[in-house]
Amino acid sequence: MSEKLHSPHEIDLPKHEVAQRQSEIAKHHEKAAKEASHEHKKSMEKILEKIEQEASTTETIKHKHLDNDQHLSSGPITIGADLKKQSLNSGLKKIQSHLPIVERTFSKVIHNPVVNSLSEGTSKTIARPSGLLVGGLASVCVSLGVLFISQYYGYRYNFLVSILAFIGGFFLGLFLESMFQLFNRKASR
Repeated sequence: MSEKLHSPHEIDLPKHEVAQRQSEIAKHHEKAAKEASHEHKKSMEKILEKIEQEASTTETIKHKHLDNDQHLSSGPITIGADLKKQSLNSGLKKIQSHLPIVERTFSKVIHNPVVNSLSEGTSKTIARPSGLLVGGLASVCVSLGVLFISQYYGYRYNFLVSILAFIGGFFLGLFLESMFQLFNRKASR
């Protein structure tokens, strides 16, 4: 099937020149097609060479799988203090990066290792929630009681009473918490 495309200039030319031009065009197209397929073959050869260079042999793959199997069979992976500390630090940095400048600065001060260790140590010994709760309640109740009694009998109210009531209530709260923990441990055994 040959299709001929005639341009306005070809109509004036004799038939043998038109046939010659058409054969030249056909040769040009064949040559371009051969070059394109040759370039395609070259690029395929380059890709195959690169694959062969980067491909692992079956021996190395088997060794990698054996190493992974030995690593997994060696026991469970334990999370150590270093990993916990690293995770905490990276999480803090990520969260701090999203905070406004003032809050970020305050967070850096609060999470400073010295301040953090001091806070952790005192939270276990000094500022127990049960002590503060019972101390506050005792201070309010005793202060109100002493205030009403002093008003009724006409005495002067002493403000030291509320401070002493708070301290006494605080120690009472610590004592009650320790007793609760002691009985709770015995019940769980």
